[in-house]
Amino acid sequence: MTVIDRVRGHLRPTDDDHRVTTLELLFDLVFVYAITNVTHLMEEHVGGEAVLEGIVTLAIVWFGWCAYTWLGNQAKADEGLLRVAMVIAMAGMFFVAISIPYAFSADSDAAMVLAVSYAVVRLTRLAVYLVAAGDDRQLRSVVLGMLAVASVMLVLLFAGAAVGGEAQKWWWVAAVAVDQAGVYFVRSTRWRLNSASHFAERFGLILIIAIGESIVAVGAATSGRTRLGTGHDGRVDADRVALRAWVRSAGRPAVGTAAQLRAGLDRLSDGHLADRRRCVRRRSHPTAKDAQKVPS
Repeated sequence: MTVIDRVRGHLRPTDDDHRVTTLELLFDLVFVYAITNVTHLMEEHVGGEAVLEGIVTLAIVWFGWCAYTWLGNQAKADEGLLRVAMVIAMAGMFFVAISIPYAFSADSDAAMVLAVSYAVVRLTRLAVYLVAAGDDRQLRSVVLGMLAVASVMLVLLFAGAAVGGEAQKWWWVAAVAVDQAGVYFVRSTRWRLNSASHFAERFGLILIIAIGESIVAVGAATSGRTRLGTGHDGRVDADRVALRAWVRSAGRPAVGTAAQLRAGLDRLSDGHLADRRRCVRRRSHPTAKDAQKVPS
């Protein structure tokens, strides 16, 4: 048994009844965070330049998400090797997301951070997809073809990040064009779609998550005053509870999941109520530091 065969044994192939996993939902949240950061990028400039930068960056993020949607249709995302790959991709995409608002700033290294992190995301997917293809020669040839396309795309991405300035966006436009054109040059009929319902569900869910995040962003922008202190603490607590709950439940049978979920929600609700009480006390008795944050 070769090393590839051993690694392939840690992948769980999907079937026609496969549905979206909870890990894929968490994965989508990271990508939606990156998508919403594109609006912060466009806030830095006004006019056609901002639109072009926003479209290019959004296309880079979107094509990365589509790549993992195909991979999650080939193997179960919350089991074996693919779960590790998904976590690595989420970490890389998080660095991409926080780099996006400053990706075109002349006095920042954010563009290079974005390029390196995005390379990790794309190459991790292709490596796992190559293993998941198994003995399917047609699918392996498609994956190898996309590896060549992704390599050219990443070279252009790195070149734009290294050059910077006005030329950067045109290097990145070329990278997006190569990435999109590669899908048509590589024969798309050789891809394998194990579950059409999973594929449709992934696209539907990311749209719902993106719309919900947009509503939250609009609400925060129109609220007049934003206190990051208590709200930030509450979000960190919520992320901590969610992460610990997922780590404890990963790899275990789905027995008692509902009870664990109710317990987690109770803990989260208690933390939210405590956070709201702190917020009320700070509004009733503001400190000198808080008073400086409130515009006159």
